[in-house]
Amino acid sequence: MKAYKYNSRMILLSSLVLLLLTGNTIFAQHENKFDKFTKHAIGNLTNAIKSDNEGLKKSAITFAGEYRINNVTELLISELNKSDNPEIRCMAAKALFKIGNQKGIDELLANSHMNENLKVRKVCGILYQLYQLDVRDLFAKNN
Repeated sequence: MKAYKYNSRMILLSSLVLLLLTGNTIFAQHENKFDKFTKHAIGNLTNAIKSDNEGLKKSAITFAGEYRINNVTELLISELNKSDNPEIRCMAAKALFKIGNQKGIDELLANSHMNENLKVRKVCGILYQLYQLDVRDLFAKNN
C-alpha cells in the first residue's frame, strides 16, 4: 500500500514539474499566430490564391484571413471584384475584414453598394458594419 501511494505521489509530482517546465511553451504558441511569414511562404500563398483549383484557392483565402496576412490584400481585392464564384467572393470579403487593411475595408464598402451579386453585396455590407462597430478582433477569435 505504501509503495502505491509513493508511486502515485511521484507520478503527480513528475506531472506537475513537467507542466511547469513546458507550460510556458504551450501557452506561448498562441502568440505566434500573427508572426511574419517568409517571402517564400507568401509566394506560395499568392500562387494558391491565383490557382484554378477552387479548393486550394478557398483554403488559401481562409488562411490569409485567419493569419491576417496583409501582403495579399491586393490579390484578395481582385478575387472579391473579379471571381466568377460568389462563394469565393464572400470568402475574400471575410478575409479582408479579418485583415483590417483600410484599402480592403474600403472595397467592402464599395462592394456593399455595387456588386452585381446580392449575396456578396449583403456579406460585404454586414462585414463593413461590423468593422464600423470595431468587433473585428472579437470575430477573429471566435471563428
